[in-house]
Amino acid sequence: MKVPTILKVKDVQSDSRFDNIHPNLPQMPCLALLLGSVRSGKSNLLCNFFLNDSFYKGLFDTVTFISTTLHQDNKGVLLSKYFDCHSIYDDSIIHGIMKEQAQYDREDRPSYALVVDDCLTQDFSKTNAVSFFSTVFRHHCDFYCVSTQSFRAVSGMIRNNANSIFICRQQNKLELDKIAEEYSGMVGGYDNFMKWYKIIHKEKYQIMYLDLQSNPARILHNFETVVWEGNDEEYDMDDE
Repeated sequence: MKVPTILKVKDVQSDSRFDNIHPNLPQMPCLALLLGSVRSGKSNLLCNFFLNDSFYKGLFDTVTFISTTLHQDNKGVLLSKYFDCHSIYDDSIIHGIMKEQAQYDREDRPSYALVVDDCLTQDFSKTNAVSFFSTVFRHHCDFYCVSTQSFRAVSGMIRNNANSIFICRQQNKLELDKIAEEYSGMVGGYDNFMKWYKIIHKEKYQIMYLDLQSNPARILHNFETVVWEGNDEEYDMDDE
């Protein structure tokens, strides 16, 4: 009788349109969670994602923004100039994206990025399209980013499926503790999480990026420096 042997199942062929994304950036498909207080750099990061050549500029056939604060600063006005933008959230927008993208075979499907920004509130329904889309987005969308000031408003569906976490400076210690409680176990524990959060956010407008796509997971500072990987805690803090 033949001994049971685990064989490697052939991976789905990667999309060649995303072959040249820098390894310090999230790879496609990606479900990103952007967490930040007011004036913490969230809008600036979103602009860089789609307007900066060293990020994702020009990689998506369609970029859709749904943001209740879209027209409150010049960054929102800039995004509105170039992309499909909505200032009011409605489930029908996401349902429309799913219907449109479902018309194509995977290899012919237009590349798509969807950003849902500042639409979540404490009483936001956990069963709406924003949450459900996190479980099926790979069939319709390449880059799905949920941006919020309130981590507690993020449903378990989104939190469990997110593979890239961008943490801006938090004004509320309770919010930070909730984020640490959710993700610190993947990046060396609570103490390690808090150590790197404090180092990275010594200056304003920094990003602590938890790369959960990689195995082992990584912590990056502003997509420029890998400050922690796996159980390696030998990084020279003087470099910061």
